[in-house]
Amino acid sequence: MAIQTEEEFHQAIHNSVGIPSRTYTRRRIRNSRRRRKVLRVHSNKWANSIINLTTKVITVNVYIDFQQNSLSNANYLKLKNLARNGIANYWSRIINIAGENYSVNVSANHRPSQSIDVDLEIEEDSEYARSHNSGLVDASFIYNKGAFRGMNSFADNDFKLVSAHEFGHSVLEYFGSSDLSWTHKGSTNKYLQNVKSSTPGYPSAGEIDLMKYYDRNKGGVSSADRYHRSIADEIDVRRLVWMSKLSFIQ
Repeated sequence: MAIQTEEEFHQAIHNSVGIPSRTYTRRRIRNSRRRRKVLRVHSNKWANSIINLTTKVITVNVYIDFQQNSLSNANYLKLKNLARNGIANYWSRIINIAGENYSVNVSANHRPSQSIDVDLEIEEDSEYARSHNSGLVDASFIYNKGAFRGMNSFADNDFKLVSAHEFGHSVLEYFGSSDLSWTHKGSTNKYLQNVKSSTPGYPSAGEIDLMKYYDRNKGGVSSADRYHRSIADEIDVRRLVWMSKLSFIQ
């Protein structure tokens, strides 16, 4: 049956992520050992979704406070735009909900409050620096100028992919806690974050899951192929919509 009402979509998006609409998270009541169930879904402060039930288009706005720190104005604008473009590119896709395809268009917007805090940095050293988004401290998106011998298209492409991946940790953390996020959806060990023995190599064709790690010893891909085929997995985009504040137009 086609989704025609807000309630039908609400039920369908819950089912699509495997969480019935009557499932609640638990929170302790102050000064009490008892627990009550409170609704957590559709309440994320840094994401909202506009669902057009007629055109089957979902517009998702995510909000990030990009910190300039010591960057020049020019470099700050460059990195902010690259990060925004990377998130939009790798998180926008077609998703299927209850047998119907929806086109999801993700837009990353700068906002100083009710947002994800991100430090933008440029690494001058030739050793590749790792970006992070643990959920414990401000996220850090690092542009590896030194490793790529300049601020060029290779460094730009790497930074866009890295920014999209690190943003995704906020999605996984909000949806499934650090267990889902820190293990890269089960592909790495939680704390050392090295790939597990059971982790496969990169797929030879088709999509590369943006949020998983792969064992290069079992099958690698070129950087160009990785930039081209990586994308947020459909279930993760559904999770992003599920957790965001929802509004509807028809």
